[in-house]
Amino acid sequence: MEPNKISFGTDRYYKAIKKSKIICVDFDNTVCLDEWPYVGPIIPGAIEVLKALENAGHKLILYTQRTTHYPICCKELYEYSNNCMSEVDILTPAVNVFKENGINLFDINANTLWENETKDNSRKVFMDYLIDDHAVGTIRYRCKNSHGELCRFVNWWEIDNFCLEEKLYETPVFNMPHMDFYMKYVLNFYDNVGKIH
Repeated sequence: MEPNKISFGTDRYYKAIKKSKIICVDFDNTVCLDEWPYVGPIIPGAIEVLKALENAGHKLILYTQRTTHYPICCKELYEYSNNCMSEVDILTPAVNVFKENGINLFDINANTLWENETKDNSRKVFMDYLIDDHAVGTIRYRCKNSHGELCRFVNWWEIDNFCLEEKLYETPVFNMPHMDFYMKYVLNFYDNVGKIH
């Protein structure tokens, strides 16, 4: 171990990102409803909160299992095989959701700046916060997607409140004092998707 070198790299890293926080964001059932391997409808509030975080100077990393080389046979058979017919890119459509909504990603499934400065080769991405439907403590709603599968998706009203408590930004995204109002917003949005449970 070379503590002086690591410390120097860490100092350069924090100088580069200034006071911003690194926020990793999952995609399916977090930003969009899970229609794997396709892209589902955007979950209400996701884009607005992510834009508020970016406007406040924070760095967003897309943190997803989506890949540019997804074997078709895995989708069809739900198992890995040595005789895959072909591979499809299911990552780029997810990245395009951010681009089309004016959100600039700091990185994708990596924190390259951190890795370059600190020489950290850990598989875990260095971050300050994680927004993910699988994160313990995340409040989620349930609904059925277009395939009739039950999905549990992130409650962005709660994420907004958390960001305010953590002082990640100052102005609330939702002009809704209670979660019940957000729930009505969600219900209206997903009328064509399925019943919220």
